[in-house]
Amino acid sequence: MWWTVVRDLWTQLGCLFNDVDDHDNGTLSDIFIEDLSGSEVGEIYGWLRSHSEIYSEKGPPTLWHRERQCDVPITELDAPAQLVVNGVAESFRHGLVNLAFAGTHIPDLTVAVYPDEIQLDYQMGLYWGPSQLSALFEFLWAIQ
Repeated sequence: MWWTVVRDLWTQLGCLFNDVDDHDNGTLSDIFIEDLSGSEVGEIYGWLRSHSEIYSEKGPPTLWHRERQCDVPITELDAPAQLVVNGVAESFRHGLVNLAFAGTHIPDLTVAVYPDEIQLDYQMGLYWGPSQLSALFEFLWAIQ
């Protein structure tokens, strides 16, 4: 029964994830988690970090720390999302890699943190399939 649901989900939504031509057109589709309280932003970001690793092509990802007036590596901060919520730091974005949920690897995502919102981006490609889509939806469901 579960596999039938997953297959139906893939039939309906697979075109949004799998680029049959494997042509990288640079499109990053967004998943918005909006209207969050400050504590929810911090909790969700912490949960995302606990299920993945941070990635950036240009070295360690940073955020602009308004009080220090400089970029600070995110990995050096205990609660970077809370700094954004409190107005101490600017919003930031970085990659999430080695993400697995429900026993399935989820292709790399990008997370952006705002004072009342978390955004996730994914890139279409052949690495998406029914199992990955199902794991992504289970992952998103678990955020609630």
